[in-house]
Amino acid sequence: QAEAGAGQLPLLPEEADAKHLTLNGAIAYLEEGKGIPDQDTLETVMGYSTEEAAAMIAAMQTAEITAPDPPVPLEGNFTITQPEEIEAKAIVDGYNLILSSLSGSLDVPLVDITKSWWREYPLDEDLPAFGGYSGAFVLQDRDNTIFSLDGVHLNNLGHALAANSFIEVLNQNYGLGIQPLNPDDYKGQYSEAELESASIKAIKSVYDAYVPQNP
Repeated sequence: QAEAGAGQLPLLPEEADAKHLTLNGAIAYLEEGKGIPDQDTLETVMGYSTEEAAAMIAAMQTAEITAPDPPVPLEGNFTITQPEEIEAKAIVDGYNLILSSLSGSLDVPLVDITKSWWREYPLDEDLPAFGGYSGAFVLQDRDNTIFSLDGVHLNNLGHALAANSFIEVLNQNYGLGIQPLNPDDYKGQYSEAELESASIKAIKSVYDAYVPQNP
């Protein structure tokens, strides 16, 4: 369940152990009224005080989000549980192991984006997650995020970091002298921009591309 805070609303998922909200789940959450608990549910099911619940309801109303009565929990296919997250990571790790093996057997240099980006910061101060920038969704960190409005594809900063990863491997393996980019020149693509509706539209485009539509 998402903690309520600045820019956040409480989530009522069908799966008690839900950990992440998918992109299509975000659309259902924001636009279809699913997963939005009412004040009674906030208090009796989720354990918030009367004052906290009232403040959350007020925040929903300010955001023009209507809580259904009775509340409709967000369906399980819209959320990712911890076991599902572990399974997905195992699949990705398996693909990466194959790529690493092929790189060695074919003597082809490997650009390991996973190693340089996807780690718990600061696990290694010399190799921080996302080059020290942010993997947060745009609306959470529009100044430093490496991702675009859909939360999936890289933005200008992300592409600059990716380019530097390739430049480093090319220079090391082929003795080239390609100068790396300065990521700070590419950060802040979304700073000061009005992004709420644009972000939802971008998420919808991903949803439409990957989710079969009813005839």
